[in-house]
Amino acid sequence: MSAENYASAINEKVFDQRDGCSWTFCPCHNDDRPSLLVVDCPGGIIKVKCFGDCTKKEVTAALKALNLWPEFSKCIKVV
Repeated sequence: MSAENYASAINEKVFDQRDGCSWTFCPCHNDDRPSLLVVDCPGGIIKVKCFGDCTKKEVTAALKALNLWPEFSKCIKVV
């Protein structure tokens, strides 16, 4: 799965895709602009980071609620 595909699964509206990076609205809080970065990294890892006030724990919980957190996989990393 690519960062763009993962971002689309989080929120169907993905804004700005460049250099393996995708920006979308964070599932943890109401955004007035996309604050969630989803980026492809070496080794097939996808990193996810909210540039709002969300903690890693909150983002992980939101991804789990959306059934987008692979419990036994290391392919997604929330930073």
